[in-house]
Amino acid sequence: MDKFDYWLKGCEENNTKLWCLEGEGKTALYKLQRWIMMGNNSVGDIPTYHVWVKGEWLTATTDYQAALAVWNNHKGD
Repeated sequence: MDKFDYWLKGCEENNTKLWCLEGEGKTALYKLQRWIMMGNNSVGDIPTYHVWVKGEWLTATTDYQAALAVWNNHKGD
């Protein structure tokens, strides 16, 4: 199992929802957000954006524009 697979497993174990915004698999820009129940409501925390290129984690930030800039600079690597 590589770093990316461990990351995916950690997201699953921590009830973190994951969306692939651009790319696919180990080369992609992802949005992550953890959700918890408060009474009858599901409440999400602040989303984070993660950039992976060829299985290497490049960044994690709460700033979508910053993550998108990293993605655009490295998606062709």
